[in-house]
Amino acid sequence: MRTIWFAALLTGSLLVQSAALADEWLSPKQETYYSANKQWRLSVIPRAIESPLAYYEDKVAGRADAGAPPQDPERSARGFMEHLSGQTWNLVWNKALVNETSPVTALVSNQGATATFDNWGSMGSGNDVVVIYDAHGRKVRSFALSDLLPKPYIHALPRSVSSIWWSGDHRLSSDGKHLILRVVVPQDPNIDPNSETRNYINISVDMATGKVTPPQGADWDRAQKQAARVDEKLRAQQAEEIAFRNSPLRAPDTSKVTPWYRYMVEAFFRLDPDRDDGYPATTVLPRRGDPDYPRLLGYVKDALTNPIDDTGAIMLGSPDQANLVHVISDITSTISPGHLLKARIYVTIRPALQQAAAKAIASTGATFIPLDVTKAIPPRRRPQQSHTDSR
Repeated sequence: MRTIWFAALLTGSLLVQSAALADEWLSPKQETYYSANKQWRLSVIPRAIESPLAYYEDKVAGRADAGAPPQDPERSARGFMEHLSGQTWNLVWNKALVNETSPVTALVSNQGATATFDNWGSMGSGNDVVVIYDAHGRKVRSFALSDLLPKPYIHALPRSVSSIWWSGDHRLSSDGKHLILRVVVPQDPNIDPNSETRNYINISVDMATGKVTPPQGADWDRAQKQAARVDEKLRAQQAEEIAFRNSPLRAPDTSKVTPWYRYMVEAFFRLDPDRDDGYPATTVLPRRGDPDYPRLLGYVKDALTNPIDDTGAIMLGSPDQANLVHVISDITSTISPGHLLKARIYVTIRPALQQAAAKAIASTGATFIPLDVTKAIPPRRRPQQSHTDSR
């Protein structure tokens, strides 16, 4: 069982930056962008992919042409620019774009020049975060974020699992000669990166030459200071995460569910045979009386009753292990024997309850793996990485 969650595919772990969220990309589709005077239009045709899941799986595996259907000759997005003459749209150019799959969005000037932004599936990454083309479709210049911003500033930008949320609504100057990039000012990493409270600074780029006018002034000074504070906080979080991973893993001594989730996911990456390219289905059942108890009880039932098509891990935990075993027993007594034959079910458990838990799970056919809450799990040797890297 593989969870179709891009956080799992890209990282296989919890990210250090607490504002890093799971996100999902729909399959890319053809888009058309018009100039302000409606005399020019750019149509972008994405490179075909079998599915977003196939794309991300290939990316994780390091395969070229990620997600490409067999025998498909296209290796990049394609764009064609048209100019309106009277009532007729005339083709000006039709060329491959720099972007591998598709840009996320684009702007077209009243003179027929264009700028594309980001890459489908991975905003803020690569050497083509911004690409400028002239009216003949010739590339003027392409930019990585590092061509526009200092490294500590980039490190401090909010991000999701797949993307760096660096940009706002870019625009062109009234004469079309300059691209005005709207760049996010980093904020506290515990704040939702999609928050509407974000502030921005402007970076100007000459559309004809690609020359960047670096930001300056009081707003830029404040943005840099804010970025430095966020960068420092993120590095502290990173250090804490590395210490956590390199220390014996002990069960939480709390009724709060978040530490239990962290404990169980980390246990999976220390113990499970599928830890290098899998991700567990994880549910924490709080104590009775918790407002979320009914909803999370439903998740436990779903985990134990939904069909499993592939080998996978189910992680079940609770600060009240006796009640958890009782719940598991009630659920498994009503399902068909062997229903979870391919699964591995981890349960947080005290030694005195292991026999009862094993009996409750036996009828499912799953492999029962107790997570003894009285013993620490040794750390797993692995390289240390930054807050955007995978395990």
